[in-house]
Amino acid sequence: MPAGVLSGILSESIGRVHQGRVLRRFTIKLIFTSGPSIIARLLVLVALSLVLIMLDYHFDSFEKVRSALGIATYPVRQVVNAPAEAREYIANSIKSRSELLKTIEEQRTQLTLQKYQLQKLESLKAENIRLRSSLRSSFDISDFVTIGKIINVDLDPFKHHVLINKGNRDNVSINQPILSSEGVIGQTVHVSWKSSEIVLISDPSHAIPVRVNRTGLRSIAIGTGTTTRLELPYIPTNTDIAVGDLLETSGMGGRFPAGYPVARITEVTNDPGQPFAVVTAEPIAKLDQVVEVLLVWRDQQDALKEKKCCACTSDKKQADTQ
Repeated sequence: MPAGVLSGILSESIGRVHQGRVLRRFTIKLIFTSGPSIIARLLVLVALSLVLIMLDYHFDSFEKVRSALGIATYPVRQVVNAPAEAREYIANSIKSRSELLKTIEEQRTQLTLQKYQLQKLESLKAENIRLRSSLRSSFDISDFVTIGKIINVDLDPFKHHVLINKGNRDNVSINQPILSSEGVIGQTVHVSWKSSEIVLISDPSHAIPVRVNRTGLRSIAIGTGTTTRLELPYIPTNTDIAVGDLLETSGMGGRFPAGYPVARITEVTNDPGQPFAVVTAEPIAKLDQVVEVLLVWRDQQDALKEKKCCACTSDKKQADTQ
């Protein structure tokens, strides 16, 4: 082929490519410059977000949507947590024989002490039942529990929320009491199929009815946003309350069973010029160190009743889908 013809064809091809690029740039520019401005779009989205937040706060309109999203994101959370669980498994697998023997011996000693304490506890419960029966009162020790595990922690510094691996399939319900092996840690606020979100008693929005174990004084323990500090408001300065007093659930409101340890009084400040004392307490449970939790029902019948309720709800959803 002559050099002149080849040069002409090449020049024509380059020209067409250049025209195509100019046309694409012009089209993209039109796409991004047409329509409302970016600020107008931002204002519309902000207004829509505020409306949705208010609807969810006042009417709980998106609980089903939140539950569905929880089911959809559960595999993602499992994948994210997989490296940490694998690392923990490998670390536990490569422990030396001496460390394992030492751990076993410590566990045996601890188990022996706990069995002794359990014997004393059973004796005290029996004595308490006899005393209450003589006063024609009632005493319920048939609370039913199941064990769960914390799988995620909310990183928002203004919210003390955690996620556990128990949900609707495990008969968990909203506002269900959650304990650790030491004491009360919070209650469920959102429940999906395989997981539940828990608000801790240290969350600023949480309050729990309590009573002083020594005197029976009833009050409310409010979260402060710090895992080691709760506040008891509106305690008169002449009230019989002292540092070291144990706070336990009072059973008022019907959410938390009575008698479970919550916190211990750490400070009582009486100002003669103020009508109320400043009373603070430290949670019994180590809220920032808890790994396993206990989900509490009043008794096994309540757990079975909740299971039937969850099963009916699931069947209804499947029927609606079909």
